[in-house]
Amino acid sequence: MRPTILMSYQAAIITDTHNSFLQRQDDSRSHLYDRDATDPELINYVRKNFIKHFQSDPYNFTTPWREHPTREQSKQIDKFLHKQTNGTFVDIGANDGEQDSVTLFFERWRNWTGLLVEPNPSKYDTIKQKHRRALTVNACVKTNKNESEMLFSQNKKIPCFWTDTILYALNKHQIDLLNIDVSGKEMDILKSVAHDKFFIRVITVEFAIDILPELQNIFAYMDKRGYVAIHQYINQGIQKTDVMFVNKRALNSPS
Repeated sequence: MRPTILMSYQAAIITDTHNSFLQRQDDSRSHLYDRDATDPELINYVRKNFIKHFQSDPYNFTTPWREHPTREQSKQIDKFLHKQTNGTFVDIGANDGEQDSVTLFFERWRNWTGLLVEPNPSKYDTIKQKHRRALTVNACVKTNKNESEMLFSQNKKIPCFWTDTILYALNKHQIDLLNIDVSGKEMDILKSVAHDKFFIRVITVEFAIDILPELQNIFAYMDKRGYVAIHQYINQGIQKTDVMFVNKRALNSPS
C-alpha cells in the first residue's frame, strides 16, 4: 500500500511542478505581449514562434473556379496596380482564407505572397487546410496596450500583437496591399499603424454599413496619414461597405 501512496504523492508533485512551470511560461509570455510594438525581443518572439511557413501542397478550395472571391475589391486593386505581379500583402482578419478573400486573387493569378492573420482557431485551422501560398499567424491584432490575449471556446487563449509588431516580424517595410476585416475595430487598427514607418501602397477596409455617416471623418483622417479613398462599394444585402485607400505617393507611380 505504501508504494502506491508514495507513487501517487510523487505523481502529484510532478503534476503540480509541471502546472507551475506552465503557469510561469504563461506569465512570461503575457509579460512579453505587453511590451511596446517595436520591442526587438517581442518582434523576434513573434517571428520565431507565431509566423508559420506554408507547405507546397496543392490548393484545396471549396470554389476553385472563382477568380475573384470578393465583391469588387480585388478587381479595383488589380486595375489600380496595372496587374502588378510579385507583390506583398498582409490580410488582417483572413477568415477561412478563401471566402470573400481580397488577397487570394493576387496570390493565385499575380504571383503575390504575404501574411494571413486570423485569431479564430477554427478558421485558422481551415486556412491551413486550404494550402494558401502565404505565411500565417494565429493571433489577434491589438488596438490598445491592455489587450494581450483573446479568449475563444474551450478556454483557448490567442495572443494579441500590434500591427506594427507583425509587420516588423514579417521584415517588410513596403506592403502592396493591407486588407482589414475585423468587425468593428477597423479605425482603431488604422490609427495604430505607424504609417511613417511603412510604405503601404493600398489599404482596403470592410466597414459595417452604419459607419456611413462617419465616412467623411474617416476620409479626412486617412488624408492626413497620406491616403486618399478612390473606390467605395456598398452592399445593402450584407450591410457592409468596402473602401479602398491608396497611398498618395503611389498615385503617380502605382507599380
